[in-house]
Amino acid sequence: MCPWHGKDNPYKTKYYSNNPELKNKNMPLEMAKMAVDKIVEYGITNIGLTPQGEFFLYPHWEEFLEYTTKLGVSVSVTTNASLLDKETIKKLKNFNISILCASVDTLDFNLFQSIRGGNKKLFENTINAPFLIGELSNVYKQVNFVEQIQNHDEFDTILDTFKSANVNQIVKIRETTFDDREQQSDRNSRYPILLCEDFGGCIIQVNGDIMACCYMASYPKALESKTQNIYINSLDDAIKAINSEFVESALNGLCYRCPSYRTRVIDKNTMNIYKGYFEITNARLKRYFSIPEKISMLPDDVLLYMYQNNLVTKMKQDGIL
Repeated sequence: MCPWHGKDNPYKTKYYSNNPELKNKNMPLEMAKMAVDKIVEYGITNIGLTPQGEFFLYPHWEEFLEYTTKLGVSVSVTTNASLLDKETIKKLKNFNISILCASVDTLDFNLFQSIRGGNKKLFENTINAPFLIGELSNVYKQVNFVEQIQNHDEFDTILDTFKSANVNQIVKIRETTFDDREQQSDRNSRYPILLCEDFGGCIIQVNGDIMACCYMASYPKALESKTQNIYINSLDDAIKAINSEFVESALNGLCYRCPSYRTRVIDKNTMNIYKGYFEITNARLKRYFSIPEKISMLPDDVLLYMYQNNLVTKMKQDGIL
């Protein structure tokens, strides 16, 4: 399911054979701090710790979170949830993180074994994680579900199971397959390319290379001449180079073929009330937002009207909800 990892994943072999410098590496802590310093100096206020790997396997994660969260930026952490036990949640309470995203792709251990592996303890941690992260105050809590062939009929159960877990949002993401990445058709040419939801965010790889998005990171060799390194270049120069490449050629046409393209434009017709959640549909994902208890008993058509006209947001801003 992950484009860089996974048993028998053909993309894993291709990706790491083309980019051996990225395989099985941890970014040294001092280099990571230097990168964060440059990010903050540039003026960016949101840092996502969403690596090509599992965040809580990073040997310096506690020291790095302590350093980053004290800089006055919004810090989000994404994890596959397998290491989110009570002890880890207790440690997380020491850090002022803004968003915690935990991935739960099945509640069935037999299926978990084929997706992730056969460790029962890691499975138990994963399916209990949404309830544990509910203990974190002042943190936006999200559960991610990657829809695959083997688990596509399980999502409604996920929604029902975590209804009481005190999470803010559950996201169903359609799997990006190896075949998707190899497709050459201009599937996105009808969209304004610069409106991609990922445009405007950068990925810093373990070697310091700065990429415009996760799909650009799939082509580091093809775009080597366009890539800047945060340890050598300023973030300002890197972002200018990325923006120039996007504006001039939309990454040499890669945006037009990108299977992960998501438009920023949200149509009211894509909104719905489903199983007690507010649902928004996008090209590759569906978002399900928890409905505040104060208004949860209203009829679905009334709730939908309120969401479509931003009334719920206004009520939250005014402190009513």
